[in-house]
Amino acid sequence: MEIIFESVPQEVVDEISASILDITFNHLRTVKIYGVLLEEVDMWLIKVLLAKSAALVKMIVMPPDEQGLSLPSPDRLSNLDIHLIDDILTLRHLYLKECEIQLPCFFKGFNKLIRLILKSVTLSSDTFESLISYCPLLEDLVLKDIDNPYFMSINAPKLRSFVFRGDIQLIHLENVPVLSNVLYAPRELVLEDEDDFVNIFSSIPSLECFSWDHFEVDNGSTKVIPTRLPSVLNCLKRLFMSWITLGEFFELSFALFIIRSSPNFEEIEIKECILSDGDYFESVPQEVVDEIPASFSDITFKHLRTVKFYDVLLEEVEMHLIKVLLAKSPALVKMVIKPHQMETNKSLNVLAEIKKFQRASSKAEVVYLVD
Repeated sequence: MEIIFESVPQEVVDEISASILDITFNHLRTVKIYGVLLEEVDMWLIKVLLAKSAALVKMIVMPPDEQGLSLPSPDRLSNLDIHLIDDILTLRHLYLKECEIQLPCFFKGFNKLIRLILKSVTLSSDTFESLISYCPLLEDLVLKDIDNPYFMSINAPKLRSFVFRGDIQLIHLENVPVLSNVLYAPRELVLEDEDDFVNIFSSIPSLECFSWDHFEVDNGSTKVIPTRLPSVLNCLKRLFMSWITLGEFFELSFALFIIRSSPNFEEIEIKECILSDGDYFESVPQEVVDEIPASFSDITFKHLRTVKFYDVLLEEVEMHLIKVLLAKSPALVKMVIKPHQMETNKSLNVLAEIKKFQRASSKAEVVYLVD
């Protein structure tokens, strides 16, 4: 349902209100209302839909472009509308896009909210932190392109899933003890020392699935890349990395850093991005390539069952990583390798070489995909 309001006479509102008193929307699950100013007629319709929709799961209310989103003050509303505020505050799903968020002084939180999506919104750090901390049941949080250049802290003890696109240095996961699923799509990553790497993961003790989208990352200022975390990520089972170039020193180092720090992986998937001009910002030094096998000498991936490499060039760096994972994964069932475009003869030669690699698992199958 998508509704855009223009001016509605009061008598029309009264007539419609009376006409639907005996109607219940027993199967209505989703409502989307765009371009609303949250004036009397808008608030009336929202109230009716909330009150008459027993199966409602999600309501999206989106103001016009460049309009701020705010709850009306109680002293400006009738008793009927005060009940409407209570209905709004007990929403379970909230999606706000391209607006400015301002919380009134009487705001005490969304007590029932479990999913919050903020996309291209403007808000202060204090507003953000109040909004999050006043959602005690929040389980799913999506933040994309937040217009706030300042540090923001997340205190959400029930949070289980977190998706973030923006400057990763501005987000601090202060209290997220059960957070298990994280997707980062940072636009800028500036890490001055090893503590910066540690801080990204040290506050996520229950992390099980980590996704890293490197598409827009500007890491030109990154100076220090540790080999692994001081304490292992024991809960991390699934790793998905996309738009990563293993021929780049930083991107390879980051991938190895995560893999070496997570001995209990069950699944690893890496989708490479091949640079068209063949030039790297900083190529991997040969000594780093040579050290890859030895750097895994004390690690065994006892639970790793599936590995997938897509769009790989199968150069020395990638071949070392494939060889290590085959040799160090006694429970491996399948490794899927899809190379970037290459000549048929070279492809067959590489496949023959991989078949000779030692495998810790007798059940390990190497699936080689060629276009």
